[in-house]
Amino acid sequence: MEINNQTRSNNLYSVLIMVFLATAVYGMILQSIPPLLTAIIGDLKLSHAQGGMLMSLFALPGIFLSLPGGLLADIYGPKKIGLFSLLLMAIGTLIVGTGSSFAVLALGRIIAGAGGTSIVIIAAQSIALAFKDDKRLGLAMGIFNFAVPTGTMFSHIVFSRLVLKWGWSNTTLASALGCLAILLFFWKFFHLETPASLPAKANPGQRTDYLESFKKGKGYRGVWILSASWMVFIGAKMSLFTFAPEYFSIVGYDYAIAGLLTGVFAMGSIVISPVTGILLGRTGNAEKYLIATGVFLSVLLMLLGTASGGHIPLVIVISIAVAVFPVTAFFIVPMLLPAEKLGQGYGIFRICENTGILLWPVLIGFSYDLSGAYFYGFTIMSASFLGAAIIAIVLIPLIKKPSVPGKPDL
Repeated sequence: MEINNQTRSNNLYSVLIMVFLATAVYGMILQSIPPLLTAIIGDLKLSHAQGGMLMSLFALPGIFLSLPGGLLADIYGPKKIGLFSLLLMAIGTLIVGTGSSFAVLALGRIIAGAGGTSIVIIAAQSIALAFKDDKRLGLAMGIFNFAVPTGTMFSHIVFSRLVLKWGWSNTTLASALGCLAILLFFWKFFHLETPASLPAKANPGQRTDYLESFKKGKGYRGVWILSASWMVFIGAKMSLFTFAPEYFSIVGYDYAIAGLLTGVFAMGSIVISPVTGILLGRTGNAEKYLIATGVFLSVLLMLLGTASGGHIPLVIVISIAVAVFPVTAFFIVPMLLPAEKLGQGYGIFRICENTGILLWPVLIGFSYDLSGAYFYGFTIMSASFLGAAIIAIVLIPLIKKPSVPGKPDL
């Protein structure tokens, strides 16, 4: 089950770069709707709830496909699953770009979401395997975790300008071509020997053992608790990213500046994610990072939703705080499961993540349709961040030795 040390050393940073690019393009496609949302709503005469659904439907397949995707990644390795996922994501985005009705756009987002489901799983799995028992695991997880914010920044900053010149359809088609380009890079340069495939070949019955242990919940309790905290966090975060451009437009910023401000939410990750990863590797106490971040963000969201001015400083502080939680959550998973179960562990993680992305933006959009204001939406997001902190408290007795990444806490 041991990975050849020399092979792992040679491929270490190429693996990190490739999964970073794949995850960044996932973030770009995931967040391609918000900067175009006002144009799409106006062109297709959609409600805000329907606009929120275009964001949410990307996550729908992940609720059902994340666990199978994780299991397949454990069996067949991340490269094959990653290539198929990138292809599906590109096809779905092409359908969105050529669509002229809500139904077609919804179909495209579902197909793209089916592809995106496994991207984060195979990326996190690859980092955990490549850097297994390596003191740089925290830093690698930190670098990996600002890939989605990088794609998010690109979408909000670039697409909010392109849509003014190209329209939402051509801008979406451009994002699909970007996804295809990353697919070619991934096919050419990603190489990682996966240890989980070896015992499966040597002992076919072991696959069944994994499934049986999952059905019985053996060893997965901590992952489910962590994933529940992640679900309410990511639901609130994606809602903020979805509706922030319009919110900033309503309070007086022009469309391009509103998109830039939303992009700033993700900018803090460029610095904070690697720093958080380093600190986690040195200090431990990862669950306490989740608790503190959730409480802090809860306060910040209420301030942002009620402020009559001074939005820019609040946006900057939120961008710093929102970068801490994802790195920490991904860092904890290898502490709860052995290497051969990481795909399934991150599959559970993605089930809850996609549930959050599916439900929260629709709920926030519906609250706006009913009230005509974003106050209630910001209240829901604030409560969600606080809920993420409260759930994370349960993890404290489950993480016995956080300073030893990769060691199971069963």
